This record gives sequence, C-alpha cells and structure tokens, in this order.
Amino acid sequence: FIIEIENRGSSAAQSVGLSCELPSGLQQAEVAGPTRYLADNGVIVFQSLPKLDPGQKAVFTIKTTCLRSGSHKLRARVGSDSISDPLIGEESLIGIER
Repeated sequence: FIIEIENRGSSAAQSVGLSCELPSGLQQAEVAGPTRYLADNGVIVFQSLPKLDPGQKAVFTIKTTCLRSGSHKLRARVGSDSISDPLIGEESLIGIER
C-alpha cells in the first residue's frame, strides 16, 4: 500500500498524523515513511509530521504478507491540528496466501 498525504490548502497543516489498521488476513512485512512508527496488533501509527506546507506531499509505504486468501481492506486515518475531523480512507485488495 502506498499512502500519499498532500496538503491542497493555502496554509501549512500542523501536526499531521497517520494511522493504519491492517485486516486480520494481512501481516505487515515492511513499513517506510518520513517519520518513525509503532506497530502493534495490526495497527501502525506514524509519528506526526510537525508541518506539511501547501502543495507538499508525504509518502508512506506499507508492504504486507497475505496470511489468508480473499478480500482484505486497509483503513487509513489522517489527523491534523489544522482540521476538525480526521480524514478516513479505505483500500481493498484480493490477496493470495503464500
């Protein structure tokens, strides 16, 4: 999964954080991003970016291993001091157990 967070606003976003929930059929294999992260029981929480300027992007990558064949859905949540409600997105995939 590749998650891009882009500030499309006209002012800097402050304290931008990302958390992701993996479904039980997927296991994290490799995680990368511009900040450190903590992972526990299928939840990955990235340390907040202090600031994301207008037009700037932050890219996070989560590689997984399929534990159970079938349809799986990753849920991502982006929060910031600059927005009142978090942004929530989901991405589905069909996995084949290896």
